[in-house]
Parts: sequence; structure tokens; C-alpha cells
Amino acid sequence: MENRTVQKRIRIYEESLWQYIDKLLRVEPFDGNFNEVINQALKIGLPRLYELTFDPKEYYKRLSQEEVETEVTREIKDLSLTVDEVSVQVGIIKYLLSILFNIEGHKLEGKVLTVDMLESGIFASLPKNLQEIENTMIENTRKNRSSKK
Repeated sequence: MENRTVQKRIRIYEESLWQYIDKLLRVEPFDGNFNEVINQALKIGLPRLYELTFDPKEYYKRLSQEEVETEVTREIKDLSLTVDEVSVQVGIIKYLLSILFNIEGHKLEGKVLTVDMLESGIFASLPKNLQEIENTMIENTRKNRSSKK
């Protein structure tokens, strides 16, 4: 077993966590003792994190309704951010593939390709058959969403 009294370094990236730490450092019993703030936070939060990781059913069973709603809201926000990120990435991929598809079609027709043409964005449009498929999928998704309301 390693020596557990050695100093460890941590990185805290979330500004909201720093705000909590800064406020706690200004009050009793911490009075500027960063180590004590972090140790107390670990004492309170680590058992919950452990249980959430290894026994989530038990964790959620013991939470109050308000805590469950807060936890679910946080998880939904995380999923929402992930969906937004994926949507952006899919849009970029669609854009790049459209450009590549249209460039290849342009070449196959024996036409000359210039840098000005690439920079103008004329190759960025989705091919008509794929645009029709995308439009149909979007329309079906909207219908499904509105029918569930």
C-alpha cells in the first residue's frame, strides 16, 4: 500500500467549484485552509460518488425527490450538451462530404477545378437525392415529436 500522506495535485476546471471553494475558505472552520476544504468535500461527496458508481440503484433509492429531480436534470443537461456537440459534428461531416462528393462529380464531368471555386462554396450543397432523403427524415422526426405531445 502506498503512503497516503503524500501530497497529490488536483486540477479544478469548473469555475462554479472555485466559487464554492473561495467562499468556504473565508469562513470557520476552514479559515483559508484549502486542504481542509477539499478533505471535507471528499468526505461528503466521495461516498456518494462511490455508491453512484458501484450501486446506483441504492443511491437513487435513498435520494429525496428533490435530489432525484436535480440529479436527473443534471444528467439531461449533460445529454443535451452531448447531443448538441454531435449535431454540430454531423453538420460538419455532412458539409465536408458534400464538398468531396461534388468535387468528384465535377472532375468526372471533365471540368476544371479552381481554388476560387472551392472557396466560393459552390460545392457545399448536398446532392439532390440526399437532400430529399434528409428533408423526409426531418419531416418524419417533426411529425413524431408533435404526435408525442
